Amino acid sequence: MKKILLSSILFIIIITLLSILSYYELITYSFFKIIKIIILISYIAISSYYLENKSNKYKYIKGLSISIIIILLSLLLCIIKKRFTINLLIYYLILLFSSFIGSFIKRHKKKKKY
Repeated sequence: MKKILLSSILFIIIITLLSILSYYELITYSFFKIIKIIILISYIAISSYYLENKSNKYKYIKGLSISIIIILLSLLLCIIKKRFTINLLIYYLILLFSSFIGSFIKRHKKKKKY
């Protein structure tokens, strides 16, 4: 759990620093959007990787639960703002896929040890 908390804090710090850099126009907004997506996908995959270790039976469900919580919160905000598009749907599917990847990487690493 400490690793997930550490990765969450690191994620918030990196996004905050990038936001500050973007605000002062030290990086372009398009670069900021791309980096933000990459960091979010990495965060979900890393969190799924660490959570997969805590479960006994269906280990990929833990990683899936992290991404579903993030996706539901984001969808709620999009519905409130009335800005739901097909691009957002693709974006959320990529986030969901990244959580599966994080869980499966951990599972395959464990199988190689035996």
